[in-house]
Amino acid sequence: MLNFLLTSLVFVLSSATFTFSYCYSGIARVFTGLGKAIAETSVVQEDKDGVYLSTPYFDRKQFEFKTEDYFESNLKRYLSPKATYRLSYSYFDAFSSAPSDSVLLPSGVTLSFSCPVSWFGTYQNSVTFTIREGNIHE
Repeated sequence: MLNFLLTSLVFVLSSATFTFSYCYSGIARVFTGLGKAIAETSVVQEDKDGVYLSTPYFDRKQFEFKTEDYFESNLKRYLSPKATYRLSYSYFDAFSSAPSDSVLLPSGVTLSFSCPVSWFGTYQNSVTFTIREGNIHE
């Protein structure tokens, strides 16, 4: 009877460890897979009249829509149906030394991500994208 109890306990612990590592590594892969492509496609270089601006900037709505769509479609298999993740955005002017979240034409954005992993904890990470010399830098 003791052998059955110990075998069951080892099986449950092994299954829980596997589930946690599968979810954690999957969520981490999704986050690191975000890459520069979403940030690059969210950069605006011309105004509504088609005139090129001297300084490109991030379109907030477009960047937020694309990141939310990316995470929504890629995190499904790693989260339980009731689990939700959090995204927070911090926009700033990379060309100015004065940090401000209320800049009109942001040339930098920091994306902070937090997501529950199984029953054991949360995965948290952040990435910063800045526009420098016409390129996006992480």
